[in-house]
Amino acid sequence: MSDYTPTTEEVRARYNADEFGESAGLNDPCPEFDSWLAEHERKVSERVWAEGHMTAWKRGPSGCKCYAYSSSECGCGKYGTGVLLSLNDNPYRKEDN
Repeated sequence: MSDYTPTTEEVRARYNADEFGESAGLNDPCPEFDSWLAEHERKVSERVWAEGHMTAWKRGPSGCKCYAYSSSECGCGKYGTGVLLSLNDNPYRKEDN
């Protein structure tokens, strides 16, 4: 098995190929593939955002000016003072209709 991973353009060209495997080029428009890719990336982003929220990042931007990564590193005392976020704040979540 190869360690090679095809680029998005190469996968789009293969998806867009005719029954003989012929594709006009890497940059051919393929709205169906692009729509699938956008939805896939949104789902991955939604899941990753939720996982991050559940593990540690439960607060929005804080007032910390020293760019600390944790409250123990913060020298200004304003780390983690941002608004508490809920899972409903996930910007990648698709609205249910």
